[in-house]
Amino acid sequence: MTSKPSEAYLCAIHVMLLEHHSTQIASSIAIGSCQADGSMAAVNEWQYPGAKNLGLEAFAVLLNSRKTVPWVMPKAIEDFVSGLTKLDYDPLGPAGQLWPEAESNSFYFRDAGQEILDRDTLQAFLEIVQDPQEDEKISA
Repeated sequence: MTSKPSEAYLCAIHVMLLEHHSTQIASSIAIGSCQADGSMAAVNEWQYPGAKNLGLEAFAVLLNSRKTVPWVMPKAIEDFVSGLTKLDYDPLGPAGQLWPEAESNSFYFRDAGQEILDRDTLQAFLEIVQDPQEDEKISA
């Protein structure tokens, strides 16, 4: 294996596992590599860090899983991150940098009057922020 899967990709697997299995199964994802003889070798393990600790690209995947009308992925990831970058959020920073907006109920996710997050996306964002399982993961 030459490179590790992206956090967004691993988050997409996490979301899919949550849809079909328990939280415990979805919280840890084994990363394997195919060997020359066709066997698989364990290379690493990814632990879901909680929504607040995801990068913005991976958070876009999680957010999309909660939307009523899903985005077209993966194109929407770039639009989401670039929109937040216009609002001076760090594109390489954790999603937790967005939490003060939700906690203050200010929702100034706008750039010169243009909505960066529509109502459906804001609702999905609030669901994540208010999800007690996310709180447990963040404090764990």
